[in-house]
Amino acid sequence: MAAHAHAASRAENAGRLGWFARSSLAPPIAIALALAFIGVNEVGYRTISAITVERDKAVRARMVVEQLRAAIVAAESAQRGLMLTQRPSYREGFALSLFDVAASIGEARSVAVSRPQEALAVEALVELVRRKVSELEETVKQLDSGNGEGALELLLSDIGREQMAEIDRSVAALTQAQSSELQRSAEFRDQVLMYSRFSILALVLSCLAAMLTTMRVLRHRDAERLSHLNTLSAERDKLENTVTSRTAELSDLTRHLQTVREDERSHLARELHDELGGLLTAAKLDLARMRSRLTQAGPEVAERVAHLHATLDAGIALKRRIIEDLRPSSLDNLGLGQALRILCQEWTAASGVKVQVKLEEMSLDTERSLVIYRLVQEALTNIAKYAQAQQVSVTLATEEGPIAGRPQTVVEVRDNGRGFASAMRGQGHGLAGMRFRVSSIGGQLTVESAPGKGTCIRARLPKGD
Repeated sequence: MAAHAHAASRAENAGRLGWFARSSLAPPIAIALALAFIGVNEVGYRTISAITVERDKAVRARMVVEQLRAAIVAAESAQRGLMLTQRPSYREGFALSLFDVAASIGEARSVAVSRPQEALAVEALVELVRRKVSELEETVKQLDSGNGEGALELLLSDIGREQMAEIDRSVAALTQAQSSELQRSAEFRDQVLMYSRFSILALVLSCLAAMLTTMRVLRHRDAERLSHLNTLSAERDKLENTVTSRTAELSDLTRHLQTVREDERSHLARELHDELGGLLTAAKLDLARMRSRLTQAGPEVAERVAHLHATLDAGIALKRRIIEDLRPSSLDNLGLGQALRILCQEWTAASGVKVQVKLEEMSLDTERSLVIYRLVQEALTNIAKYAQAQQVSVTLATEEGPIAGRPQTVVEVRDNGRGFASAMRGQGHGLAGMRFRVSSIGGQLTVESAPGKGTCIRARLPKGD
């Protein structure tokens, strides 16, 4: 009971999934998930890129500030060395330091342009550096003018120390602000990465769930299709068995009807031979006995007797022909080959068209012999009625069948008459009767014909045991 309920629940869920997969909501939802995945990925990428750019600017600003401080410190060191030793190397170092300070000031101002939040602080630092540079240049200028005491007094004053202290405080403030900014940007970057990670994870899980749902729906559909195919296959097998059974029944019925027909013909032929033949023969004998007594009755009576004698002979011949048509005695008495030769000779005498006969001697049972005889008889009748042929051939031979060791009897009737189109093959009853006769004993009939190219009727029959 629980297994049945579980199966019913699975079928209900599969039905719901199949309904959702077939509904108009599935494509928009799939597109929305794809767009959401792309949007989250793009927003995260752009945000991380903006944070990276700002961090790079902050790092560069910090480096420029440190570089500016290092340049002013180097200039101050070169100035003091020059004051103490007055060597040319210190003068060159002082000039180079002033050049580095000027270059650092230019970079600091470019940083102020790209980072408006630090513009005021950077300008203040630049102003302090400029004042310090002025103080250093003034000291060197006093030295160069020969006022060494004035230069030394200026050097030993607290102006330079105070200026450097202000520069250090300004640099420390900028560095602290930049460090705080870098820390905030790092934290914001980590948050964006975390949000992007969870968003992508959620979207991936959603896509995975959608994929699993789709796979489940597809498996359910495959199972339904397989079940449907199995049902169709079972129904097809059932129909094929029914058709085979009905075909076998129809073949048996056709064979029975043919047998009954031939039996009726044989019975009628015997009745005609025994009864009508006896009557006609007795009448002819009585006429023969009366004829000798009526010779003196005059020419008119003699003429009447002669006419009656001829009429009895014609009746006996008609009786014999009808009997042969109903049941050929030559087939029972002389065999199939000789019966076919006699049939062809009589047909030639009636139609005037010679038949080329090529018959292989073989021993067949009565049923197969009769089928072959009737086939040739019907074919010759059709040729006489419709073909307007000048050449006819009848062939009887044995050939290898599709199964090794199982020979077949092949009978063929060919003419060079008018022929007919393939669309007209099913219009007459003659070919249908031939086909029924042949198929009733397990044979196969083929007809080859075309307008103006004659006709070939070929039957392949199992030779039997």
